[in-house]
Amino acid sequence: MSKDEKKYTRLVHSKISGYNMYYFPETLSGTMDTALHIPSDELVNVVPLTRFESVTEDVVEWFRDMFMKPMLHEFFEWPVDLVVMEFQPKAASKKAVVQKSYVPFLIFDKRAYPKMVPLKKFLYQSNDNEILDWRRPETFEFCCTILRALDTLDRHGYAYHDFDIERIFYDETTGKILFRYSHQIRKKDGTDELDLVNPNELAWKFTPSYIYDENKFDGILKPDADYYQIAALLFRLMIGKLPYQGKEMISFGEVFNPDVDIDEETYFSNYHAYPHFIFDPNDATNCLGPSWENDLPKERWEKLPEKMRKMFYHALCQKTAEGYNMEPLPTPGEWLAELTKLNVTNEMRENHVE
Repeated sequence: MSKDEKKYTRLVHSKISGYNMYYFPETLSGTMDTALHIPSDELVNVVPLTRFESVTEDVVEWFRDMFMKPMLHEFFEWPVDLVVMEFQPKAASKKAVVQKSYVPFLIFDKRAYPKMVPLKKFLYQSNDNEILDWRRPETFEFCCTILRALDTLDRHGYAYHDFDIERIFYDETTGKILFRYSHQIRKKDGTDELDLVNPNELAWKFTPSYIYDENKFDGILKPDADYYQIAALLFRLMIGKLPYQGKEMISFGEVFNPDVDIDEETYFSNYHAYPHFIFDPNDATNCLGPSWENDLPKERWEKLPEKMRKMFYHALCQKTAEGYNMEPLPTPGEWLAELTKLNVTNEMRENHVE
């Protein structure tokens, strides 16, 4: 250990390998700190693993499989090791019995995030901003990049689940995407207690409505839950509205508008209570109101190929949102295949979108 790193005093062994060790700092912030990896003598990031109360052999095996997928590091902040730190609280008196505590930590490669901003900045647009239009080349490429990342994750057997737009980052210059690590990441084929998800810990903007119904949700999110969230996010990016942001929601305000201060908790509790797709061909309950009849979202929707409109409807209709649709939803790879068929340059020219 170098002389400059004297603050790293507590040695902790890897739970995964027989040779990796880490010097931890004397004090920890409780969120993210740095540790010193041995034998490389390089700094790494350490984050408390709040998902489990204890680290059993099953937990170790769960993460060992995750660490063997380094190909995901291009798009995702992906952990590389697991350790357990032992804490010995100070006794109030010499006779007091003190119970040790054991806190698990995930280890991450230390990396820089130059110029990156949260996806929230891209999504929060005023009504007169035309950036959320799939015909704009930069928006089109942005959607494709997100789908490439999620397709990579999907093909390697994982679901992201937690589409928190303050934890998904992008570079405004290059369009590069980075999904920060989420404790909600699960294996697609998970069926046991290790894969249980607390719906209250998910970002509710793009989640399917059924997970908030205790009678329908057992804590296990299937891959279609991820596919639903991907479709909902894609709809917002390409069309400019949320799937159920129609006339039923007018009285609750204009969500995602940076010029308006809105109670999002109230908004989305009502949004999920009435998940009626705004472009449902069979139900006009929540269609766009008269003042939106010639609005850009309607035009963007009508310019999409029929197959993509059907994909969106299948993924976002009320039956799917409420958990009654048993038909498979489009995967990120299928969305990407359809998007790449579009000639966005010609669409832009034909529609005079600047």
